[in-house]
Amino acid sequence: MRADLSINNGLDLIQNLIINYQRPIIYTIRTKLENGCANSISLKLIETAIKLGVKLVDIEFTSNKKILKPHLLIINSIHSNDINLIKP
Repeated sequence: MRADLSINNGLDLIQNLIINYQRPIIYTIRTKLENGCANSISLKLIETAIKLGVKLVDIEFTSNKKILKPHLLIINSIHSNDINLIKP
């Protein structure tokens, strides 16, 4: 679910999606720098999504956001051609 493309960052849809599809959803946030629509990534927004049932969060690797929650999986995506970001 692309939070940055949804009304109210998709917070109104999370529980309905989980109930109707009986599967976890990936809550994705992309900033304008990452070709998304969000001005920034808010930890408060992510924490609200988690309280509503999100178990997978996809944020850009370069955002430097640290989220440590039990039973939460973080997907750190990299959308860049910069080899220095991709190298281990």
